[in-house]
Amino acid sequence: MAVFSYRTEEIRPEAIKDLFVETKADRRTIEEIRSQSPTIIEGSRGTGKSFLLKIAEKEMNERYDVDRILPVYLSFKESSLVQSQEKNRFLYWMMAKLCAQTTRAMRAKGLLEPSLASLTLMRGRRKVQAADLSEIAEKFEESWRNPSGHIDTSSIPDIDDYVQAVEEICEFGGVERICLLFDEAAHVFRLEQQHAFFSLFRDLRSPRITCNAAVYPGITSYGPSFEMAHDATLIRLERNILDPEYVNSMREMVIKQAERKAKNSSGDDKDKAEKLLRQSERPAGNFEKNFPLLAYSAHGNPRHLLKTVNSLNDLKQTDVENVIKEYYRQDIWKEHSALGEKFTSYKSVVDWGRDFVEINVVPMLNERNQNPELRGTVETTSFFWVSRDVPEEINKSLSLLSYVGLVQELDKAVRATRSQLGTRYTVHLGTLLAQAANPLKELERIMPKLSKKRMIEFGPKHSVFEKVAFKKVVSEDMLSATVVRQQLNRSVDVLDLSDWQKKTLKGNGYGIVENILQAGEEALRSNIRGIGEVRSRQIVNAAKSAILEYLLG
Repeated sequence: MAVFSYRTEEIRPEAIKDLFVETKADRRTIEEIRSQSPTIIEGSRGTGKSFLLKIAEKEMNERYDVDRILPVYLSFKESSLVQSQEKNRFLYWMMAKLCAQTTRAMRAKGLLEPSLASLTLMRGRRKVQAADLSEIAEKFEESWRNPSGHIDTSSIPDIDDYVQAVEEICEFGGVERICLLFDEAAHVFRLEQQHAFFSLFRDLRSPRITCNAAVYPGITSYGPSFEMAHDATLIRLERNILDPEYVNSMREMVIKQAERKAKNSSGDDKDKAEKLLRQSERPAGNFEKNFPLLAYSAHGNPRHLLKTVNSLNDLKQTDVENVIKEYYRQDIWKEHSALGEKFTSYKSVVDWGRDFVEINVVPMLNERNQNPELRGTVETTSFFWVSRDVPEEINKSLSLLSYVGLVQELDKAVRATRSQLGTRYTVHLGTLLAQAANPLKELERIMPKLSKKRMIEFGPKHSVFEKVAFKKVVSEDMLSATVVRQQLNRSVDVLDLSDWQKKTLKGNGYGIVENILQAGEEALRSNIRGIGEVRSRQIVNAAKSAILEYLLG
């Protein structure tokens, strides 16, 4: 069907709000972001963390004259490219980027009074132009080309200088406070970066500064100086599939994307979007009948939903079920398996996690759901519990599954049989339904009776943990210059792009990941011919976002 945008970076700022489908949980998250309290938003890839940060930014800008809260959005996706050998390189990069983005946001509101001494600090200790700090940040982002090259960091303010400058400018300009929105806070496989970021997050405490950050579940390391209970409020970004409004909200996401595509596109994209909209308007048609299978299989993840709808030429039951089987049996696992290929020390825990879910958990859940009455109940399940006393490598494996979104951690310290404590998880519903001969009938059978109380238990001595042998997982920098170079030499086929986008890039001489980064956006737009300015811009934005996402893990 229509080619949707499933990355926030691909959507123009002015279109963000048009695509927003607000739920009560989303509204609570946005209000928390806008509040005085520091907030950590946790969610696996594709759950909408970046989107909500952008919505919060837009709303704060719209209410700026009333609330006087200035949002400053920073994406740290480029952290994977920071390979400089300068001491404290990541902190310098963060401070340069933070100062440059804050200055840009203040300039847009007319807050930069040249006579303020704090402005000199914000722009750099030397009396240079604000753009110079942006240039320093860019030099760090280009350091993958030459990690040994020297970068002059003498003009970058330290944290205290930054806080002092913000406080003075806010007081002078009548600003209540600035609200920092850190997206892709730090590379999850680089402990040095994560610990440096959360130290910065903690040290930016000020009545005039509020910090918010988007992170991944399972494998985010906050470091020794950061305590969640004291330093931030944690919000898990989850869409409850048991919510009565769940299917309607997911349906609206698809409809809004299709309306945008029908309005702004031409050719096949426009035709497919209009076809989808026509089908959605038929009260008893294929859309109405089969869309719930797509929505529940996505398990609250908008990206999975848009990708599966995107794969369809029609919404007939057979077509929908075939897409569900292919996507949730194969495609969804590719990202997980790729972690073991990129980070070889993780390969054993990555492989074990896949075997655990595919060979043990899913078959056991299906068996239990087949005849629940044999256990004296009518309730069905997608839930499992793992003892807190299992080997640490097992927890690491489950963390990686949570990071990718194949399982979701629900509750810690849950008591199971014999009062043992452990963690309750749910399997991504799509992986469960995809194993059925008829996924739609399976959904209709298990969904109305789904209960968290019914969970499969894996105690510390369960047979699945016997004879488990893992290669030692190292904790040092997992994305060294050598690893980055290896990944940049890969084909664009490894990127999470559509077949058409990959074909277009390769057809224009950009078949290797590094080719795209080396060329830059302007060169790409001018060299990708025959597809028009809009499509050219879309493919450039999608390619760059996919590269940075790929390097993030």
